[in-house]
Amino acid sequence: MNMFNYKLHKDNDNKYWIDFYNKEEKEHFNVFIKSLIDTQILVGTSTNIHKNKLYFYAEVVVTFTDFLQNRKSGKSCGMNIIMNMIDCLSKQIFYLESNGYSFYKLTMESILVIDDCRFIVIDHGLMLKLNPRIPKTIYFDVPVNKDGFISTELKNLSVLPSSIPYNSIYYSLGLVVLCYLNGSPLKEDEFPLKQNKILESIIDTKLYSFIKRCLHSNIEKRRLLFI
Repeated sequence: MNMFNYKLHKDNDNKYWIDFYNKEEKEHFNVFIKSLIDTQILVGTSTNIHKNKLYFYAEVVVTFTDFLQNRKSGKSCGMNIIMNMIDCLSKQIFYLESNGYSFYKLTMESILVIDDCRFIVIDHGLMLKLNPRIPKTIYFDVPVNKDGFISTELKNLSVLPSSIPYNSIYYSLGLVVLCYLNGSPLKEDEFPLKQNKILESIIDTKLYSFIKRCLHSNIEKRRLLFI
């Protein structure tokens, strides 16, 4: 499994390790590694002295793309998986926020699924430092790729330099959950209709309220809150 900034390896004893490439400045990458270790999303995770390898044990590791494909082929899915996904990804997002960073978007290939129950964002290239001049915002001074799960604020960003609120990433997580419920990414031209159909199917659940908070049109009212 290859990506522009990591490579996944496996030995014969269910031991995996990830080699990271294209590391940014040291502080940035250290915070990213700690978001995978200190949160204990993966039990028993460790790194080497140079912090360019991540070690953990698992039976199966796939990208979110392959995970959805497996679901189409008839493998189990349900509320427990959704809850695990929300819990794991929220922990990593909150950890970054508490240390002055945020992902600015998520993508299908940026999420790894471990044993169908643990989810991590593995692409540290999607991580930016929060703007020290304007609290709780992400600063953009160069164009960014706008594919994947992105917020309306990022999609409409046309002037550089600019800042958007850090909880823009909550919108992205809401889209990931909708993608799972749909079984595939929602295309832009079909998004409103399919979104409404999915939400109507879960309208009396806590999951409905969670997604609505993530996708709130007023970014100041967006929350990662499952109650």
